[in-house]
Amino acid sequence: MEANQHRGEEHHQLPTAERMIDFASYSLHPERVAVAEIKQAVDHVLADAGGEAFTVNDPMGLFSLRQTIRDYLSHNQIVTSSDQIQITSGSQQAIDLCARTLLHPGDIVLMQNPSYSGAIDAFRASGAHIIGISPEPSEEFIATLEAKIKLLQPKLLYLMSNVANPTGLSLTDQQKHQVYGLAHHYDLWIIEDDYGVDVSGDWQPTTIKMFDRDERVIYLRSLSRVLAAGIRLGYMVLPQGMVERIVNAKQIADLSTSGLAQRIFEQCLTSQSWQQYLHRSQMAYQRQYWFVNQLLKESQLPITWQAVDHCSWFWLKLPVGRSAKDVCQQAQQAGVLVENGDRYFVDQQPDQYLRLSLAPAKDSLIQVGLERLIEIISRLD
Repeated sequence: MEANQHRGEEHHQLPTAERMIDFASYSLHPERVAVAEIKQAVDHVLADAGGEAFTVNDPMGLFSLRQTIRDYLSHNQIVTSSDQIQITSGSQQAIDLCARTLLHPGDIVLMQNPSYSGAIDAFRASGAHIIGISPEPSEEFIATLEAKIKLLQPKLLYLMSNVANPTGLSLTDQQKHQVYGLAHHYDLWIIEDDYGVDVSGDWQPTTIKMFDRDERVIYLRSLSRVLAAGIRLGYMVLPQGMVERIVNAKQIADLSTSGLAQRIFEQCLTSQSWQQYLHRSQMAYQRQYWFVNQLLKESQLPITWQAVDHCSWFWLKLPVGRSAKDVCQQAQQAGVLVENGDRYFVDQQPDQYLRLSLAPAKDSLIQVGLERLIEIISRLD
């Protein structure tokens, strides 16, 4: 999800020279990182906390940061206690801790297909059987989901309800409420991964967690995505009955998340300059997204995609007979990195999808890189 570089096999040994235009990774391009704002936060933290900023913290996370997150969530209609908020070293760790704590070999997990490859890997590592469900929030979504729940009796449902990775699609408010109703009726856990929301400007969508009456929804979010991929930070809101098990698993994993990283983010949250940076970056993403969307339209390539608000990547489907692997290999030779979508699929790999991320690309080179990619796709038989 954010710093986890889940790329196709052909990307494992990619060159990192400046000449490469990167549409493949999850990291922000260095020019997009809020260096001045982070430096200001670091200076403030060190002046205020001194050496204490480098000490090992409560495994649940810095109490004051958990309080700040609790207050933020309350504005978004998620009511919880700071004692139910677990700070993690990125949202990937949050998924892994849930998999280790909740799942046993043979348990069934339902998830959107395609979906985040890091979650697929974590659930597979736990020995679970993963069953894919359609990511399309169509009228049949709830009926299809209920039929699979009845048939398979899953232990866990993993969903990205807002700006799902990689499709960019979101469930409607009604569907979120209905999904919770199914989990309540059939007694299963939900992991709601709100990966795409933090760079979505003033858009504050509903969540499944908002409807959680009996604490069966584990809500998680990445913070690294808006701070910097190298600063591993995320959090999850836990049902009270899971707190002790997750804390124990967290201590085994890494004792606690970096105290310095937590203090830096807490300082950023209260900084006006940080809020201004977020607004600028969010507006920039939207301008770039719709600019690229227009270029793709004008290319008249036989590819399909769904343009969606509040997204910073594209999920492109190639026509039958054209190979995503071939596109990635030829693009790399032309100095452009783009991700083969195969590893986002639970089972079959169609070799027909590309994920095109704007975050890692240098702003001034986005058009150049896209034009090279368009030319490569147009040449394929």
